[in-house]
Amino acid sequence: MPKKIRRPSISPKNRRGRRLAWAAVAAGASYVAARGTGLLLDQVYERARNEKAPRDPLARDTSLPMVLGWAAASAMVIGLAEIAAQRGAARLFERTTGHRPPKK
Repeated sequence: MPKKIRRPSISPKNRRGRRLAWAAVAAGASYVAARGTGLLLDQVYERARNEKAPRDPLARDTSLPMVLGWAAASAMVIGLAEIAAQRGAARLFERTTGHRPPKK
């Protein structure tokens, strides 16, 4: 009979450990999603418009509508990427620990 593979798990009695593990996983997923999406958006903007994305709202050569539009668009896309990353991290956490992620 083949040996059963035991997945690592966090004890159900150790709620503090689960909360700490979830906080680390959730923070890592959010950071990677936000950073990666931000870099991707900058590249897409630069290729589409042949100029750098408006990062400095105080720059004289950047119009206010351009800055506001870019801020709104990038915030929306980055927010959606973070939500998708959080959901994926929650599924991974549940699959590896056998418990749903703790609520705040």
